[in-house]
Amino acid sequence: KIHGPEYLSRDLKNVFEELNFLLKIDNAIIFVKDNGIQRREFYGKAERYWKKYESKIKRVAQTAMITNEHVVVNNLNSQIKRLLVVPIVDAGKSIGVLIVINKKINYGKDEHNTEIVRVLQSQIKFALGKARERERLFRIFGRYLDQRQVYQLITDKDFLRVPELIDSVVLFADISGFTKLANQKGNEFSFNLLSKVLGEYSRIINKHEGIVDKFVGDQVIGIFGVIGKEEMTRNAIDVAVELRKSFSEEFRKYKIGIKIGIVKGKMLYGNLGNQHKMNLTVVGKGVNLASRLCDYAGKGEVLVNQEVFDSLKGEYGFGVKRFRKFKGFKRRFSVYSLR
Repeated sequence: KIHGPEYLSRDLKNVFEELNFLLKIDNAIIFVKDNGIQRREFYGKAERYWKKYESKIKRVAQTAMITNEHVVVNNLNSQIKRLLVVPIVDAGKSIGVLIVINKKINYGKDEHNTEIVRVLQSQIKFALGKARERERLFRIFGRYLDQRQVYQLITDKDFLRVPELIDSVVLFADISGFTKLANQKGNEFSFNLLSKVLGEYSRIINKHEGIVDKFVGDQVIGIFGVIGKEEMTRNAIDVAVELRKSFSEEFRKYKIGIKIGIVKGKMLYGNLGNQHKMNLTVVGKGVNLASRLCDYAGKGEVLVNQEVFDSLKGEYGFGVKRFRKFKGFKRRFSVYSLR
């Protein structure tokens, strides 16, 4: 997942640059752990020292965290002549350490060095605070927009300033028989079941590197290739296979099924709407065709277009080709069914 901690790594690396500039520190480690955010960053040759003498360095670090006081060890071994561990303290509690290896800092004796290290402690705390806030924002907005899209929107000021024509794969999945079930069972049952089904949709699409574009009633639209194009067609098919299996196993008792349409092609990716309300989505003939394939599919059927078939015909089994004209299109399309 891409969220606050990814930014934290960058911020901590900036602290290392300050360490090097102000104190000429060549080897250092920063470790922080707080509310699910955990990062260990190395600078210089520190990772090599860590791998070789992890238990000894950890012992000193634990002492600093327990006492909330800095610890200096001279001649830890033949390689580490001096080890300085400074606890990172927040609200009276140690949430990490700054470890400096092989640097002659007169911490506690030289006021200049002492003040610099204290400033760096504050910088690390500040970086962690920003990471906490970003993690919270990603957690909130990640429910409405894929976290990878949130990341791009925040980090790239030019991201999708104008729509972009891209190769993409779009998947429509619809519950067959849900309306009849909803009429029989009532609103509360229908709402709870639909929440469970849509949650399963989302989990499987995200698992296979897709993005949940939107829910429309009991239908989900997933898109592949808008961020990271590798294996996008295969990922979409794997989603369809897993969705179909999930329905056959868990929801069979309700006599509902799933029907799916998948289309690969050129689509326009961008922000649809205006300054009051926007939707980051794909539009184009391929989206419309995927919707038509989903409507045309029978219960438990996965229909794909010629481009999907051409990409994967040697890897997956497909049924006999059909020729079909759909509403809104002038020409007939080749349609294949995934076995």
